[in-house]
Amino acid sequence: MVIVALIVLVFVSVTSVECLTFCDQPSSSTQLRIIGGTKATKSEFPWQAVYVSYDNAGNGLMCGGTVIDEYWIMTAAHCIVSTNRKSYILTGLLSIRNPQHTTYTKRIVVHPQYDASRIANDIALVQSTRSLFNSGISSVCLTKKRFTVVNFG
Repeated sequence: MVIVALIVLVFVSVTSVECLTFCDQPSSSTQLRIIGGTKATKSEFPWQAVYVSYDNAGNGLMCGGTVIDEYWIMTAAHCIVSTNRKSYILTGLLSIRNPQHTTYTKRIVVHPQYDASRIANDIALVQSTRSLFNSGISSVCLTKKRFTVVNFG
């Protein structure tokens, strides 16, 4: 129950934060689909993150994430291969190979009703060991208007 309350609290706190002015401005590179999309410019999507984790065999997995708070990102639960292994968050990047900032994770909260067989409740929150905010990094603005899907690929 505490985990569900935390998830609700994070979403409520994020939605009550005043969005920065760029949130409602259409991007010059807006696409209706990721297929055929365009390359992002530096700081165009300051909330984009990458969550990196390793399984017990040492195989790495990278998944997109979204900065939702000074210390938290949201990602897919299927990306959490282990909560006991070291994992980290990359931010401030245009290329996965060249992150501006790397932060280790402190805590991982997988939705309590996540079901991998049905891909239900496929959401997780990842807390960083230090603030994710810095020059060019900020949280996503939640809006009921149009939005842009961002990912590496």
